[in-house]
Amino acid sequence: MRSLIALLLAAPAAAQAPAWTVHGDAAGDSFGFALCAAGDWDGDGVVDLLVGSPGVDVFGPESGRLTLLSGATSATLFEVHGLNTGDRAGRAVAALGDVNNDGIGDFAYGAPTRSVSGPQTGGVFVVSGADGSVLLSWEGTTPYGVFGFSVASAGDLDGDGREDLLVGAPNEDPAGPDSGAAYVFSTQTSGLIHYLPGTNPGDRFGSMVLSVGDANLDTVDDFLVGSPDETSGGALAAGSARLFSGVDASNLGAWFGGNPDARFGSAACSLGDRNADGRADFVIGAPGDTTGGPASGRVELRSGADGGLFLAVNGPMGSGFGASLAALGDVDSDGTNDLLVGAPTAGLGGEVLLLSGLAGSTLTTVQTGQPGAQLGHAVTSLSVVGAPEWASAAPLGDLGPSVDHGTVTLYSDSIQLGEIFCAGDGTAAPCPCGNLGPSDHGCANGDGTGAHLRGSGSSSVQSADLVFTATSLPQDQPALLYTGVNRIQSGQGVAFGDGLRCTGGAVVRLGVQFTDTLGGASWGPLFSNAPWTAGTTRHFQAWYRNNPVSACGSGFNFSNGYTIAFTP
Repeated sequence: MRSLIALLLAAPAAAQAPAWTVHGDAAGDSFGFALCAAGDWDGDGVVDLLVGSPGVDVFGPESGRLTLLSGATSATLFEVHGLNTGDRAGRAVAALGDVNNDGIGDFAYGAPTRSVSGPQTGGVFVVSGADGSVLLSWEGTTPYGVFGFSVASAGDLDGDGREDLLVGAPNEDPAGPDSGAAYVFSTQTSGLIHYLPGTNPGDRFGSMVLSVGDANLDTVDDFLVGSPDETSGGALAAGSARLFSGVDASNLGAWFGGNPDARFGSAACSLGDRNADGRADFVIGAPGDTTGGPASGRVELRSGADGGLFLAVNGPMGSGFGASLAALGDVDSDGTNDLLVGAPTAGLGGEVLLLSGLAGSTLTTVQTGQPGAQLGHAVTSLSVVGAPEWASAAPLGDLGPSVDHGTVTLYSDSIQLGEIFCAGDGTAAPCPCGNLGPSDHGCANGDGTGAHLRGSGSSSVQSADLVFTATSLPQDQPALLYTGVNRIQSGQGVAFGDGLRCTGGAVVRLGVQFTDTLGGASWGPLFSNAPWTAGTTRHFQAWYRNNPVSACGSGFNFSNGYTIAFTP
């Protein structure tokens, strides 16, 4: 069984490293089926992550669960469970800000197959971020209507200072079977602000709902509703997406898929103001589009002013490109927000692509070698300012022989799975010949750079998915990863060779790798002589040859030190 290890194939300016990975607890959990940035819930300066797991069985088969994870550490901050068998709570999730005025952010989740008012009528809940208690709830009334299939913050549409709630019910029947409906509810009164019925049988209007910001310059946020099964121009399931005014729900525009089974409108995201006209622009996904080949998928970047097409990008054949979308901010510093695109049926187990929002070119691709994992089923951006941070999910990822636990990985160049110590950047002991390296790296090589060691995957002994990666080493040279139980000189290290020796005590060598042409090497996820167990803390470092040019003349050097506390 191949572990779910994300591989980054990226231009250096766009590279992002996996910071941590969390797996579902049990087979069939589908952990990560839905993702949402939750704001800085715990006040540590890092955006946290809301995760839906509709397959969790704690309160009956597929009762479901909503989990809030720390963006900094991946620790579980709180959980809310579905109430009944078959609720599938967490099939959709949304962060709503502080709707009850207690100073703590609150959340919403959909339970679309909840059967309290009839078979699979569905339900939606707003829960307190303080204690998980239910603040508001709504029950669907149409049998098999799956009310709560999609949920999203609507922004403040009624002017009460609180974010309101968008809800989709794509199998409700206002205009015939499965024509669908969308709702907007006040989070202060729970009253209905807008009701939008679908217009044709089978359209499944409401499969996707999204607030895009103010597209028509009336100071109130507007919203998109997707109908991925709508027939357009005789093309079955070509799909559509419609933009509605947040003030009066009037139709501001409609766009359609270009071929049968394109499923245009399956996903969307707000892109910010791409062309500096003061209006909110947006992106729409069509994961079944065939313009680039069978099931290649397609994304379209459109103007909020008139719906005009800025840019269209087609995915690789068979990839389902456009199944999930998120704007990440300006990663490549060209003045335009860039775009995360999920392609869950690409390759062996799906992938996520980071595209330039200006040119549509691929900046980064993240892949998995685990068959059928569906990496990219959900993506979300956690960036506020500074370095980009984002998360992706593979809800059908396995854990050893146990299937469909689901996996969520956070990518960041600033958040670490473990703790860096003993860097040769002036924060620890002096480098042997004044050869300071970059921040968080080892002492400089002969070419002026220093080696950087970090871990990815998780610290779970059971998961056995820990990988170490060293970068900025000399190419085609041997590098040894080793571990010990002590931090030398209380973590300051001592000068040795061209660098600092940082870890010692009961040293175990974990293997030698030759660096690649980019100066990189990796170890894991399987370590045949791993000396760690749950509850232990180990320290790691990489030693490497520094030929033909040696910074201080010794011919070898070290990376920074790296500490991991192992969990069960």
